[in-house]
Amino acid sequence: VLAARPHIGRLLTADDDRPESPPVAVLSHEFFERRFGGDASILGRNLETNLGPIEIVGVAEPGLALPMPGPSPTAASLNGFGVDVWLAMRLNPSGPFYNEHPNVGIGRLKPGVTIEQARQEDFKRWSDCLI
Repeated sequence: VLAARPHIGRLLTADDDRPESPPVAVLSHEFFERRFGGDASILGRNLETNLGPIEIVGVAEPGLALPMPGPSPTAASLNGFGVDVWLAMRLNPSGPFYNEHPNVGIGRLKPGVTIEQARQEDFKRWSDCLI
């Protein structure tokens, strides 16, 4: 969606997002340099987190930033915010959604689709999850 590329290793895939998949991480390039000194041998090693050990499978290209969360982007929010580590959510679609963490989605519109059509489709998809 973001046309992001890995600096080394790979980015997250749909397979990583399955509940039964082992937890894996992609590091930001800045965190890779700051914490690991740019050592490419970190691929395959575990990153110790409060969730337990998570295998490092890739490092994002330099400068990858995400827009600030919010209902609509502004010039200021598009400057992005720092993310050190990306993890797949690994949610079970048939299980309960029990945490209170906000989730931000990013997408690209197909040609001919308006932002209003996308919002309506998004609401339809998520309305089953609302309590």
